[in-house]
Amino acid sequence: MNTNKFQLIIFFALCASLYWSTSTLIDDNPKRLLYNRLFDYQQKEDFEILKESSDLGDEQKSDSPDRKEIGPIPDGTFISAYTKEGTGYYEEPYKYKYYSDEPYWVREPYIDRFGYLEYRTVTKYKRQAYWGTGYRQKEYKFVRNFSIYDISDKISLFENRDTAYKRLINEFETKVSEYKNWKFLPIEVKSETIRENCKDYYKEKIPAISYVTASQDGINTIRSIYFANEKAYFLEVKANHNTTEQANIFLRNITTSNLSNYNNAVITKALLSLLLSLVLAFCFVYLRNKRAEKLPTVNKHAKSLLRYSFNMTLLNVLIYFFVFYKLFTNADYQFVYYNHSYVDLRALAYLTISTIVFMNLLICTFLYAKQKKEYRYDYLIQDRMQSYYDSRLDSSQEKKALVSMLYYPLFILGPLPLGILCLIYVIPFAIIIFISLEIRHLYRWINKESNMAIQDKNEFMDYYVALDLKKESDKDEIEKAFNSAMAKYNSADGNPLYGKQFYYEIQEAYAVLGSTNQLRPEYDKEYEAYKASNNTSYSYSNKQLENEILNIRNKLYKVKSGKSSRNINIIIVSFGLLLIVTFIVLRLSEVIPPLWESNSYSSGSSWSGGDF
Repeated sequence: MNTNKFQLIIFFALCASLYWSTSTLIDDNPKRLLYNRLFDYQQKEDFEILKESSDLGDEQKSDSPDRKEIGPIPDGTFISAYTKEGTGYYEEPYKYKYYSDEPYWVREPYIDRFGYLEYRTVTKYKRQAYWGTGYRQKEYKFVRNFSIYDISDKISLFENRDTAYKRLINEFETKVSEYKNWKFLPIEVKSETIRENCKDYYKEKIPAISYVTASQDGINTIRSIYFANEKAYFLEVKANHNTTEQANIFLRNITTSNLSNYNNAVITKALLSLLLSLVLAFCFVYLRNKRAEKLPTVNKHAKSLLRYSFNMTLLNVLIYFFVFYKLFTNADYQFVYYNHSYVDLRALAYLTISTIVFMNLLICTFLYAKQKKEYRYDYLIQDRMQSYYDSRLDSSQEKKALVSMLYYPLFILGPLPLGILCLIYVIPFAIIIFISLEIRHLYRWINKESNMAIQDKNEFMDYYVALDLKKESDKDEIEKAFNSAMAKYNSADGNPLYGKQFYYEIQEAYAVLGSTNQLRPEYDKEYEAYKASNNTSYSYSNKQLENEILNIRNKLYKVKSGKSSRNINIIIVSFGLLLIVTFIVLRLSEVIPPLWESNSYSSGSSWSGGDF
């Protein structure tokens, strides 16, 4: 497989593993912490009970021998039992007598004021007795025994566990004459937090079997049996009242879903994914810089920038491990108090991971390779982008402006903590640069006819022949050759061999070869390609060098290149557009307040955290 493709696969695998690790901390780890906080795990019996519950009782080391006399119990090896004696209350109905005055009406005669006999209705009352029904709380005693039996020898090695549990329930049904197929839902408690976080483990109710009997002393007894974790869980409740209610109270506070296994799985998943990320990061760095390991360091600028980026990488890794530790040990994500609110650790974790992967890792491997190559002012530009910029930019000044405004902010701000946020500046700026360069390139293509005179003159020229120099000549030799050529031109006295064309050629040759720090190294590379091609009509492969020489010829021949004075420097325009776009985006997203409003915050405001 191609090395570059293999590196790409490892890089995407690294991103996936880090995302997997962080999502585990954010999605699964809070449940693990909640379970550890809410449940007591009974390791020997493989069940958990709510810490707030006091229903488990005292542990018994041996099974009661007379339990089989009043009904069947599960077949298996006794592990342990927990007995709880307590007092409950029930409402007992009773009758009571009460009295009420019932009204009745009679007609009585009377003599009015005129002496006539009249009748009127008179209300009278008669006391009447009634019987009513009331309820009063009465106390009762109960005994609750929860026993666990090992039934691993009853299950075949290759038998499906759920199928085995159904078979064992069916076998138990044959041992009792009257029973109820009963299903219950654990963790059916008042706490909504517990219900919401545990409901994923009980999407269906647990099948069980129950039957009613009586103890030897005549106390009502209900027994419930179900199977899980290769164990039989047997609950026996003795009470003359509310027997079923007492069974439900206990069973709703326990769970046999192996929350401990879930907790261990979360821990393993988080740590293994983190370890996998470290291995993948090491493989990526090794493959990325395998070719450059044995080469000497020649670019001191890249070496210094690499040292800075590496230190920032260590700082980001420490920040991530700190966030990892905080998330792993505390389900409360509220972390830093800022602007009357708390910063969420989840966002900090994702931003730190993105910075490590997309900034630190890529920048450090890039700079490690660059320190093995000779220094150029544009060494921060990727090799594949060099040809694009050479074909689109007119001069080294534009390229320097591009490097200072785009690449230096990326390489300086990117490795910092939360450096991924620098892309808010870099990406819009890069898009504006790309669009602007393409528009200018299209404009030149449309107006190509106006530059034909210059294009005709833009053939490759052997400057060493023009100045009668060897390729190894130093700066002093170039200076002497140029002065000698100018002396020939000045003393030509009309000789056509040393005319105006000769003057232009030696001026152009001196302008290029005399620029030892910029143009001459690029020209020497192009010169080697020219010699190897043996082609008299050789075309420049370095388009930026071609544009630089074209600008020199424009000044010498004083030919108008078709550019208008209205063309403002592309970098300045792009930077101005970037500032405007950035301000609009930040304003619309309400990151920055309006300039015409003043925000005042009350110093007495406070934050009140809610329960998890």
